[in-house]
Amino acid sequence: MPPNAEQIDQRKHRRLEMSGYAMLFFGKDYEISETIQISEGGMMTTTMFRLTVGDEITIHFIVGEMYLRARAQVIYLVPVPSEDYAKVGLRFNNLLEEYRNVIREFAK
Repeated sequence: MPPNAEQIDQRKHRRLEMSGYAMLFFGKDYEISETIQISEGGMMTTTMFRLTVGDEITIHFIVGEMYLRARAQVIYLVPVPSEDYAKVGLRFNNLLEEYRNVIREFAK
């Protein structure tokens, strides 16, 4: 379920539009997906995986010129009507401080 207005207002980190690609790993499967937004706390991307809220994935992506890798938890899914994918909100789990700084600098 997408976040409501109150949940959006509670976000701790500034979100930035991010046009690029990420590699999502779920179990033994992986896919290349489009990135939509990023912040220090997580990211929004697309997926064709049949994920549910609470699932954990590994995500590889590039910010600026740095290759980053993180574990993330699905916090919401927004199915895209008439398409075979969904937008997925991901919260990073224990993101390395070095990676957090890269994202913070990118968002300036």
